[in-house]
Amino acid sequence: LDSIAAESQKFESLMTTRPDMPINSSEGVPQVADIHAAEERVKFWAHILRDRILATTRMLERKKVISPEEIEREEYEREAIMRSSMERVQVPSWGYVHRVEEKSSHHSAMPEIQVDEKEKQIESTIPLWLRKINGLNIKRFCQVCNQTYLGPAIFAQHFKEFRHSQCLSMIGIINVPAMHGVDTIEDAKLLWKKIIDSGNRKKRFWTSSDMEFEDEFGEIYSKGGEKSVTSN
Repeated sequence: LDSIAAESQKFESLMTTRPDMPINSSEGVPQVADIHAAEERVKFWAHILRDRILATTRMLERKKVISPEEIEREEYEREAIMRSSMERVQVPSWGYVHRVEEKSSHHSAMPEIQVDEKEKQIESTIPLWLRKINGLNIKRFCQVCNQTYLGPAIFAQHFKEFRHSQCLSMIGIINVPAMHGVDTIEDAKLLWKKIIDSGNRKKRFWTSSDMEFEDEFGEIYSKGGEKSVTSN
């Protein structure tokens, strides 16, 4: 900062100590020396602010593909990383209570986001653009498991896992393949009722007494009817 201030004062003194910019009255344009001085000033500030310009350009490009909520979330994560690094510094015991109070007040101002440890680990290790490509930025909630999953692939896979099967068994449902994709308790109960009713109909149809066959005269009899005829 001192070098930047010194260079800035150097340019300012160069421009202020010089006489007013002479203008050619016939052409109405400044002299070549003045144009050269202005160009040098622009080059100087462009070099000094190069990192800021590049960072601003990258930020504007990223704003085109991410939402304001995601930007705010990344800023919060960046502040959390900086805060955790600062907390590793040894501080006197008298300053510990103040730091804890400041941390708790800061967290109370932030909205409460309920995520599991797997989600925190994924969001902290995988960049945002890579999460978008793999669909990890899409969150799906399963009411049966009372759990949020990142990405459609992980959400579809959890229907085959033990957690989902156990939660279904607690409401009296068996995790059959037809139940995969059902993420609400009400829909799961309705589908299970249909499966039970369909199974009962098939069971009643395929009982041994309902088996039918054709005799030598072309007449169709059920096994139960044939027994009743022969018994008579």
